[in-house]
Amino acid sequence: MPKVTYDKKTGTSTVLNEKGKTVYYKDGTKVTYNSKGKTTYGKDGTRTVLDKKGKTTYGKDGSKTVLDKNGKTVTDKDGYKTVLDKKGKTYYTPEGDKNVMDKNGETWYWTDGDKWTLNKEGKTEYKADGSKTTYNKQGKTEYDKSGKNLTEAARLAAEKKLADKKPVVAKEPSKTVSQIWKERTGTDWSEAKKQGLSDGSAKSNLSLLKKLNSGSLDKDKQLPAKMETVKATDMKIPYTGPTEIKGVKDIEKKKKGGAIKKMKTGGMVNSNSKIKASKKATGKVGGITKAISKVVVKTASPKGRVGGTSKAPKKAIPKAMYGASMKPQMMKKGGMTKKKK
Repeated sequence: MPKVTYDKKTGTSTVLNEKGKTVYYKDGTKVTYNSKGKTTYGKDGTRTVLDKKGKTTYGKDGSKTVLDKNGKTVTDKDGYKTVLDKKGKTYYTPEGDKNVMDKNGETWYWTDGDKWTLNKEGKTEYKADGSKTTYNKQGKTEYDKSGKNLTEAARLAAEKKLADKKPVVAKEPSKTVSQIWKERTGTDWSEAKKQGLSDGSAKSNLSLLKKLNSGSLDKDKQLPAKMETVKATDMKIPYTGPTEIKGVKDIEKKKKGGAIKKMKTGGMVNSNSKIKASKKATGKVGGITKAISKVVVKTASPKGRVGGTSKAPKKAIPKAMYGASMKPQMMKKGGMTKKKK
């Protein structure tokens, strides 16, 4: 039968039985002593066990804290466990994953066999198949299970592919219709508008571009400009005075009525020689301007003075009529008649 004692001064009561000793305190706590050790039940619902292994505290929320020679282990109500020991801190998940934090850095052990390390040099991921991936200041590097640097190999392959790739030739900017017109026809863009081939709209420009591309408007295929024929009698040429012919010092000048005022001396004058103005009309198709060139030319005489010997026509007027002597045999039928004294 258990033995119970009560201490009025402290307000505690003690129960002794075959299992051990139990002390009840006034504040509501309870302490048991038995072969396993000391167990304290706090008024907040916690329980602390002191035994040979160490101290174990059970929280009201279901957590558990163990202090032993290896260190401190805290397990929360969800099953996550944290171990603090001389090596560092180890974190366990309910799934079996483990995270170790020590002087070397941080290491994660995953249930699928992978392992991650995080330290000053960077992060390394070890795969269960033996391959790994590193992340550091150089960037991301992948290695296969034999240790071959896959990232470097991929980089070299990419560089080789880029080197083997043919360079892309940049296309020249397309030319405008006006530029193509000038190249093909050799005329200004205004000429296309004058000919009614373009009014500046996109539709007319596209139509003109088709003609240019066909080659029908090329300058080497253009027909020559048509010449407009103008009769000499239709032209009005103002009189500019006597015209001097190169090689002839004096020209016949006639008064009104047809009387001869002066003839060339020192040689026979071919009366069959004629002086005329050559009139040339020029123009272009569709144009309205008529350019008339007036060129004075001397027609070739059928006969004339050659090398100092005069071969004058039958009706030529001899010099003798102008103060020079004349032999009778020089007068022929059809010529001038000698006056009788």
